[in-house]
Amino acid sequence: YNQALKNDWSWSFGILTQQGRMHQDIMAFAAEHFYDGKLGILEKVERLSVPLNLSGAEDEYQFLEKDRMVFIDTEIDDVLTQKINQHEAKVVVQLVKQLINIYKSEGKDFTKETIGIITPFRAQIAKISEEFQKENIDTSLITIDTVERYQGGARDHIIVSLVTNNRNVLNMISNKSNEGIDRKLNVAITRAREQLILVGNKEILKKNEAYQKLIGFCDNRTMSWNSL
Repeated sequence: YNQALKNDWSWSFGILTQQGRMHQDIMAFAAEHFYDGKLGILEKVERLSVPLNLSGAEDEYQFLEKDRMVFIDTEIDDVLTQKINQHEAKVVVQLVKQLINIYKSEGKDFTKETIGIITPFRAQIAKISEEFQKENIDTSLITIDTVERYQGGARDHIIVSLVTNNRNVLNMISNKSNEGIDRKLNVAITRAREQLILVGNKEILKKNEAYQKLIGFCDNRTMSWNSL
């Protein structure tokens, strides 16, 4: 492919210009930053362009009822291992609780396709699972996994716990292609059909240009784990 680009063999390659997975509000960032603005929605798929219209969240979480792209700023965790952030884990669990309540209040089916949780490290997967157990939440319908394992899949609501405790972690979770595209970030964003929620520390993440732009694109919230 790179050789074809280099030699301008335009007859030998093409690009998909329409997609039917992501709502257009989520697609907008991915299209601009990963697909040179050449990606659009399938016009005949109505759900890709309608407003998010949910209800049933507690006051502090009402942004879940209307915002498609959300970034939640959380604290750095000074634990011994840099691959765990207990603050993010607690926030993730509370977000899931609210989404479950929303679906119950609206009488909507909650299935394996509803919520997915992505995080870069297996240690954080274990921590999030532990927090779910503390809250007695059944996770049989919720997949918690790394971005690599999610490639090719999708969920209506994707929650990403970035585990950003320091600059080293930021370097670990980035994976740029030869074209300068962060593959892991691209995959994480494009797994979401209806809503994408990113959880991490803004101060650290903004040191990376791609995350800085993404945070600016999202509705920004702040949550302290001490209040949860």
